[in-house]
Amino acid sequence: MIDNIKTVMGLWHNGFIDDDIVIKWADRIIIEIIEYNENINLLSLYGPLYCSKLPNYEFPSARKFTYEETLALKFHFLDIDNKFDRINFVKWIMQNCMGESLSNPLVMFGYMLEDCSNLEKADLYFLEQIMPLYDELTFISDNILNVII
Repeated sequence: MIDNIKTVMGLWHNGFIDDDIVIKWADRIIIEIIEYNENINLLSLYGPLYCSKLPNYEFPSARKFTYEETLALKFHFLDIDNKFDRINFVKWIMQNCMGESLSNPLVMFGYMLEDCSNLEKADLYFLEQIMPLYDELTFISDNILNVII
């Protein structure tokens, strides 16, 4: 349960889900589980903002997602037809792939975007090359988001 709470708080902390989703998740867990869980009750009663301000020994800290996990989650919520959002996503990829393992195709994708001479070319490269990565990104994001489903 602690790992699920950390994941939900990580999703909330990174702006992927809002307070209402967190509280509804906590309420559902309270109904579904038999044993009492103080952390779930705190989330249900006071919400994620309150809980996020508690010390780590009182409430689990938010999960820190890896580059690959964050990339997959951002892709999941991306409106790919919105050029402004897409360009911001491309910028995020280029900035955040640095220092990650080049053996990872998702990291190499970021470096290939970085090699484009400008954002317009990077955007075109993104549109051409993102679909082969779709299954991997969806697998990663679904594994994380299944906690709140």
